[in-house]
Amino acid sequence: MSCQDKIALVTGACGGLGRAIAETFLAEGAKVVVCDISTELIDDFKEKVSSAHPDRTLVLRKDITHESALDELFKEAIEAFGQLDCVVNSAGIMDALDPVADLNMEMWNKVIAVNVSDWNRSGCRSTRSFHLLV
Repeated sequence: MSCQDKIALVTGACGGLGRAIAETFLAEGAKVVVCDISTELIDDFKEKVSSAHPDRTLVLRKDITHESALDELFKEAIEAFGQLDCVVNSAGIMDALDPVADLNMEMWNKVIAVNVSDWNRSGCRSTRSFHLLV
């Protein structure tokens, strides 16, 4: 399947697996909206990846655990490229590699918010976005 001229949104896209996914979309000719929370990773992505594809990338800093940030993310993506064809929820964290039973509640809630809840919230927004574009 060709990704030429498709629009992809990738969360957690400036490092790790998300970055590899975003770079693959770009290599296949897609336009890519990337978001991450890490300023350091965002700066590196802009320098090494986005600079080579300035007309096909939109790089945003968003904390996707906040509803308003997700709303802004989808709005800015559609404003920039007119539509979304694909959403990849690759944001994920595990800041502490302690056994689950040893995690404090604050860390547990953060992990669940990013690794589980955001998948649902992003998925709902992408479904609405795709529906509005049909």
